[in-house]
Amino acid sequence: MASPDNAEYTTTTTTTRGFSSCIHIIWQCLRTLHEKSWCKLVNTTKMVKKLGEDDPRRVIHSFKVGLALVLISILQHLRPTFYAFGDNILWAVLTVALVLEFSVGATLGKGLNRILATWLAGALGLGTRSIANLCGQKGEAVLTSIFVFLIAGTVTFMRFSTGLKARYDYGFIIFILTFCMVSLSDDKETTMLKLAQERLLTIIIGCFVAVIVCISICPVWIGQDLHNQIVANMEIIAHFFQGM
Repeated sequence: MASPDNAEYTTTTTTTRGFSSCIHIIWQCLRTLHEKSWCKLVNTTKMVKKLGEDDPRRVIHSFKVGLALVLISILQHLRPTFYAFGDNILWAVLTVALVLEFSVGATLGKGLNRILATWLAGALGLGTRSIANLCGQKGEAVLTSIFVFLIAGTVTFMRFSTGLKARYDYGFIIFILTFCMVSLSDDKETTMLKLAQERLLTIIIGCFVAVIVCISICPVWIGQDLHNQIVANMEIIAHFFQGM
């Protein structure tokens, strides 16, 4: 029969082994997690390096986006010079982030789309609100819903056109968003009109900054890229026929 001292020793040994086993398992998990995290970090670094080496202009474009946003943030801190814009100057930041593209042509196209769509949707939204206000409180809610349904549905249907979608798809989206924001706003007409003017002006400022930065710093012309690709493909075809 085992003595009490031997039983206590056996229990202590078992507990120590169990604790050591738990520590070992935790250590292995932490080590595995560290190795996986390090591998992911290395793979991500290699991917980023490859992206920059494949086309260095991507790095320049990233720099241009950051520079454009910094310029807009400087305008934000120039109060009271731009105090009239209030918080609407933040729409210029949003515009730069959405409009500034890799090529000059795409930036110009999205900038014009955003300005025209914002102006047309704002004007149409204010017009439909004025008409709806003439019908009283209940009639206003009904007419506003009808206008939103008809106009948003019509513009969405137009997006299915291949020709229109290729050129104006971004403008259609901005048009729908702006029209709904203006039509469903609870602000008074005078307040809404002033707000719309400020937002349109800040959007124009954002587009202007995006275009200037895109053209001034290492501009990318999509036509030149197309020309280079055609030349490269012609050289490949020439080498192919020479080897036959």
